[in-house]
Amino acid sequence: MQVAEKADHALKVQTSVLSQELGRYADENRIIYWQTLAKQTIDWSRTHQATAIVVSKAERELSVYKGGRKVLSYPVRLGFNGMLEKQFQGDGATPEGRYRVIDRRGPGQTQFYRALALDYPNIEDRRRFQLAKRSGKIAPFKSIGGQIEIHGADNERLAQTLGCVMLDNSNMTVLYESVPVGTPVTIVGALSKQNAVASALAQLDHSKEEI
Repeated sequence: MQVAEKADHALKVQTSVLSQELGRYADENRIIYWQTLAKQTIDWSRTHQATAIVVSKAERELSVYKGGRKVLSYPVRLGFNGMLEKQFQGDGATPEGRYRVIDRRGPGQTQFYRALALDYPNIEDRRRFQLAKRSGKIAPFKSIGGQIEIHGADNERLAQTLGCVMLDNSNMTVLYESVPVGTPVTIVGALSKQNAVASALAQLDHSKEEI
């Protein structure tokens, strides 16, 4: 096989893998599911006149709702494989699902300026993890991990995390003061089918067709 043919083949394989792993960002049913999760969280905030958080991974945005109204919105950084579905410890993915703030960690309690600890893994995470292990999708020796937080930065130049949601420290200061323990946090892949990941996949598919 010639060098050019090998390169073309490698690109096709990589494109196929990316499409399989990230195709859910272009899947209408998955988008509707994520939109439903976010809406339920916002409705809860309205009903209880309380604070709630929604994080959209594709938009890389964290939004704070009070009484059902968006009152704050910040850009975030994610895990080094943040767009993927969280499967096991060390995969660099940022988890998706419904969580709650279980601890507020101030200076001296976290290396990341300030942090809001989440209840990952929750019951649903553990169920999915055990199912994936039984099906052979995850190796038997892998663990589910933990210590997922919304936190500030110990290094402002850090572009990615190990799986947590990271804000600039100035924004984290405001968020930390605004969010009590028990606050619902819903993390979804995307809130619109016209998201950055879906657009990138469409461009990859177009490039593959031209090869």
